[in-house]
Amino acid sequence: MKKITVLVVDDSALIRRLLVEILKKDKDIEVIDTAKDGKEAVEKAKILKPDVITLDIEMPEMDGLTALKILRREIPQSKIIMFSSLTQEGAKATIEALTLGAYDFVPKPSSRSFLESIKKIESELLPKIKSLKIKKSYIIPVSTKVRLKKGTYKACGIGVSTGGPQTLMQIIPKLPANFPVPVLIVQHMPPIFTKQLADRLNSVSVLRVKEAEHGEPIKPKIVYIAPGDFHMEVKKTHTGEKIFLHKGPPRNFCRPS
Repeated sequence: MKKITVLVVDDSALIRRLLVEILKKDKDIEVIDTAKDGKEAVEKAKILKPDVITLDIEMPEMDGLTALKILRREIPQSKIIMFSSLTQEGAKATIEALTLGAYDFVPKPSSRSFLESIKKIESELLPKIKSLKIKKSYIIPVSTKVRLKKGTYKACGIGVSTGGPQTLMQIIPKLPANFPVPVLIVQHMPPIFTKQLADRLNSVSVLRVKEAEHGEPIKPKIVYIAPGDFHMEVKKTHTGEKIFLHKGPPRNFCRPS
């Protein structure tokens, strides 16, 4: 079976070497080259046409967001996974990248331990790359016609993971101002990133979009996004339905889930 080809892009020689060593361990993945900045990444990607490009955001010569726009336009078949720092600036740039068409993202490990960094990247990056193989093999087209059963609905729930931000950008801005029920969203993302996602959706939607807060009542015409690292539930109280956030065990390795 054909291996998934990967182009690794980062201005740090250490990170490039680390990623190559991690990816080389997997028999389903082949690292076909590396690049030190966005300009070199675009040049090499045009020739190599990799299945996946891991792309750093902050780089000299040409940054990741600029390179992403060119790559999405000229090599749309390549899936791009962004590498982002766990900061407000990094989260904002990552949400921008996802709305521009990046396939997914992986937070750069903040641990000072080299071994912990390797384990963190392996657990985050490898499944996202290998999911491409599964999707190519097993994806089944679904009907675009959706029929809701008759009845009274009290809320609308949306659960998304890989590709979620792009999907939400297509759905939430199209909801009308008189949408009759609260919208509750669970997107698999770390803390900081969910707040940036909420702010971005709020800026392009007629409904109010916010990161959910523990104990707040749910109201129509408002979209609530579960904060990173918290499960979100709705519980009935004597004063109405309210959001309940908690750090219960991850489900399928995810929290929120």
